Formats: sequence, C-alpha cells, structure tokens
Amino acid sequence: MRSKLLVRLDVETRAFHAEAEAPWLELVAAHRHVGRYDYVEQLVAAYGFDAPLEAALAYTPHLAAFVDVGARFRSGLITQDLMTLGLTPSAVAGLRQMMIAPFASVAEAMGWLYVHQRATLLFESLRDALVERVPEVAAATSALCIHAGKTAAMWDALGPPLDHVARTTAIEDRVVYAAHDAFRSLVTWHRRPSVTARASARA
Repeated sequence: MRSKLLVRLDVETRAFHAEAEAPWLELVAAHRHVGRYDYVEQLVAAYGFDAPLEAALAYTPHLAAFVDVGARFRSGLITQDLMTLGLTPSAVAGLRQMMIAPFASVAEAMGWLYVHQRATLLFESLRDALVERVPEVAAATSALCIHAGKTAAMWDALGPPLDHVARTTAIEDRVVYAAHDAFRSLVTWHRRPSVTARASARA
C-alpha cells in the first residue's frame, strides 16, 4: 500500500515540481546544445545544495532511527564526478554552498529529505539521454546512478518512515510545510547568478 504521506507530499508540492526539475531536464532539452561544461555547472549547482543539506540531515538527532540517510546521500558522488571532469579537490572544496541550518526536528528533516530524494526519480533516464548527447561525460555520472536499478524501490521505501514519523495530523503538516520550504530554497538556489565553474574545470 502506498504511503499516505508520500501521496500527500506529491500532491501538495506539485506546484514546485516542474521548476525544481528544470535545471536537470535542461541538460537534455531538444532545443539546447549542451556540452561538457553545462553538465559541470549543473553538478556544481547540485553540490552547493546537496552537500549542506546532507550535512544537516546527518546531524539531525534521532533521524537515523527512522531512515538510513547515508545510503541516500550523493554529494560525495558529485564530488567524484566533478573531479573526473577536471575540477581539483581544492576547487570542489571551495565551491559555494547554500546555508542550511540544522533541523529542529525529525519531521522537518523528513520534509527536506523528500525533496532531496525526489530528484532521483529523474536520474536514470536523464543519465541515458545525457550520455547519448554528450558521450564524453559517461564516466562522470556516478551521482546519476546512485539508485540505478532500484530507484522506484528506494522511493517507495521512503514512505514507511514518513508515515512512522507523522503519527499525528499536526506532525504530518510539519513535514509538508518543511517540504514546501525545501522546494522554495531549492528553486531560489537555482535562480541565483550562474556559478562559473568553467575555469576550474579547465584547470
């Protein structure tokens, strides 16, 4: 049976989905000529959001009792991909990151985790389309392969912990509000002036 809260989150955050997915989907949009550096810049942007979010999730008290967040983290894989594409470790360490405060509760953390994990629903098909268009990046797609072959299972597995955390309607509401905050933050992050990663990638 599908998680009640996962369904509610899908419905009540729908207004954010297209804009949140757009930066990834632009990499394979038919109207765009995309090259290696476009992919580098998207990985840089993704790292700037994912790395601090994963740190905040990792330090949320009691969250690990509900879900193994470490198995879902991808910022390390993004780092690996960026270095494969030419960035040095010091360049990656110096990348701009969004400021994300520690989460006050497991419910808040779960709302942000929902947003973090929703991106993975695109990754397998996106990776195939991207490599077809830009074959030279094939060896730098480990982040896009994080749940390869088990994306749907990993997504469904998020449901029981969500329902377990949301024992009351009030807690369920807090998870949904947190997901709204996370989506707003993600969209705002991607609207900022473009991060210039090209010089670093050529180094």
